[in-house]
Amino acid sequence: MFRFERDTDTERVLDDFLAYQQAVAGLAERTLINYQSNVRNFTAWWRGAGGGDLAAVEPADIEAWLIAESQRGLSPRSRETALGAVRVFLGWLRPDGPNPAEQVQSPRYPPRPVDPYRPAEAQRILDTLAQTDTLSGAFDHAVVATLRWTGIRVAELTGLRLDRIDLERRRAKVVGKGSRPRTVPVPLALADHLGCYLEEIRPACPPSVFVFANPRGLRGSARWGTIDKQGVLDLCRRAGERAEVDGRHHPHRWRHSYATELLRAGVDVHLVQRLLGHRHLESTTRYLHLIDEDLRAAIDRTYPAGTIATPRRTPTAGVQPALEAIAHDAPVPEPTSGPDTS
Repeated sequence: MFRFERDTDTERVLDDFLAYQQAVAGLAERTLINYQSNVRNFTAWWRGAGGGDLAAVEPADIEAWLIAESQRGLSPRSRETALGAVRVFLGWLRPDGPNPAEQVQSPRYPPRPVDPYRPAEAQRILDTLAQTDTLSGAFDHAVVATLRWTGIRVAELTGLRLDRIDLERRRAKVVGKGSRPRTVPVPLALADHLGCYLEEIRPACPPSVFVFANPRGLRGSARWGTIDKQGVLDLCRRAGERAEVDGRHHPHRWRHSYATELLRAGVDVHLVQRLLGHRHLESTTRYLHLIDEDLRAAIDRTYPAGTIATPRRTPTAGVQPALEAIAHDAPVPEPTSGPDTS
């Protein structure tokens, strides 16, 4: 079955698709924007290539589109994201029929390197932020401390509401990927810090229902009373640079640090998966290679090179002539008889 007998209005179909994903699937705004952009890109290419009904799309057509996207400079990771959007779209169009996008292999690419902060680096950033006596500085300190001790995503932090944080029970309810709610435990140290923030700093920030309202916000703007992703990115970059810590500074680096420290402390990988809100265990196990590096380093420190002497053996009299003959491509001499011991 194809949802529309004739695709006479692609934009109408796309609007219906997005409305379904928002109302029924409950997808987040960011995901909907991604779907809209990539599906519109594909349908425009399909029309330009002389395609008719979307019911006629074949796997080879989708592969040709991905090749065209590669030729115009789209990275493998971005092509994978685009293919995922088209898979969902064509699956929605053909709820009872085969989905040609399912038969197309996703582009492969090396995983992004994980670069967590070392504990001393994380502490230096927090200590540097704590030295400020301004409202903006105290706000920045609270944001970074929350990223540090909860490992939540940027969208989860910016959407955290005042009525969804319970410091007595030390937990916060956030909305993660795919608009999926989850509960995040709040460590004791962070609970004390957030308690002070909510009592002393938050009332001086723009009023709203959100825990974090950027005091640098412009009154009357769309972001008044909250903080957006770019604001968190800028905040993390400033904090890392001011503390003179090497590397790129971004919110997700704090999430990497949170996961890595838990695993290094011996926390079960399945518990870390739940704490991070990962749907798939593979997303969590990417941090395990760092733990393997720790183990190898520990072994090398315990048993450094040169600890065990390597024995040097001199070939016996019968073996040495044979080795020389092989080296010179000559017949191997018969072994000489040893002394008669009978």
